[in-house]
Amino acid sequence: MTTNNINLKQEIYDDIRPYRDDEVEEAMQRLSKDSLFLKAIQYIFPDKDESEMQSFLSGIKTIYDFQGKIMYKVIQYVLNTSSDGATFHGIDNLNPDTPYLFISNHRDIFFDAALLQYYLFSTRFPTSQISFGKNLMLNDTIVDFGKINKMFTVHREGKTAREMYQHSKNLSDYIRQILTETKESIWIAQRNGRTKDGIDDTQTGLLQMLAVSQRKKNLTEALLPLNIIPIAISYEFEPCDNLKVRENYLKRSGPYQKAEGEDFKSILNGIVENKGRIHMHLCDPMNEFIRDLNPDENHHHQIEAIRQEMNKRIISGYRCWTFNYVAADIIENKTDYTQYYLPEDKIRFYDFIKNRLNKIEGKNPEMEDMLIRLYANPVLRKKEITG
Repeated sequence: MTTNNINLKQEIYDDIRPYRDDEVEEAMQRLSKDSLFLKAIQYIFPDKDESEMQSFLSGIKTIYDFQGKIMYKVIQYVLNTSSDGATFHGIDNLNPDTPYLFISNHRDIFFDAALLQYYLFSTRFPTSQISFGKNLMLNDTIVDFGKINKMFTVHREGKTAREMYQHSKNLSDYIRQILTETKESIWIAQRNGRTKDGIDDTQTGLLQMLAVSQRKKNLTEALLPLNIIPIAISYEFEPCDNLKVRENYLKRSGPYQKAEGEDFKSILNGIVENKGRIHMHLCDPMNEFIRDLNPDENHHHQIEAIRQEMNKRIISGYRCWTFNYVAADIIENKTDYTQYYLPEDKIRFYDFIKNRLNKIEGKNPEMEDMLIRLYANPVLRKKEITG
């Protein structure tokens, strides 16, 4: 980890950037007075009484302190209490002196990015800044907690096309400056919002946003300095699977309006519910592919080529688990993947689906099919993309 001392050129970034070290102490004072934060942190440090906890929190003066003394412990606690452990691949692809733009598939609001920080910290690599949607900054406590943890704000709202473009341009400028001048890595999801159907797909708009800060350069020149690394994170049990199915089902009837506190519920469920085994795969860097782009192709064709290559790498790096293979055979009414599971695993899967359906208000057979497809799609996509 490195100490965070951001020195940005434009004041406009104050609405985006995480906290600096000189802002940590004041933020920690606010958090130490917040009853919900204290209650949550008490689970991580049960041996500390209230006065000891206050003293411990007041001793945190820097981003490095916060990530090392609190966040690392938080992720360890979550792994120990709601997973069967995590494995990692790909750190050998990285140079600790090089800043990277990590572009990850998105399965969980909190844990996707948090697990990367845990991996980097454990291997003595500098942690990254983390993109965090403005819609998720639900209260002052979450803002303080996030911005101490190197989260920066992504503004997606806008009343006009011009306003939305300006948000995109500001974000693009910010990401480029952090990577190329501040020399700090960044994590960002491959899409707006989590995948809710088990299909990982990089949004074209993300790649366009990254290039917009260098509009006068060709795409290769614009993207090479960002050092893009795709990431595939795989959970044995899909975080918030029941909530994702419910949302997708309701969207079929028209626009979906989230209830108050729904995002916060998803964050909490993603933390406390059993995730089974987890694997994080850092794919090969994209620079060689980007460098070899056909210069005669137009901008949109080049963007699409990059998008498809990133999808291929993420889907190839995704680790499918027992229930994924069971679900794929059920959906296709075949036995192509029986080498990956036993007959009793199929019984366990149906029991698992029944249990998850019972958590969905208004459950019906269509939701059951959607839930099974959520688990089948990683296998079916891998077959489609990689053969």
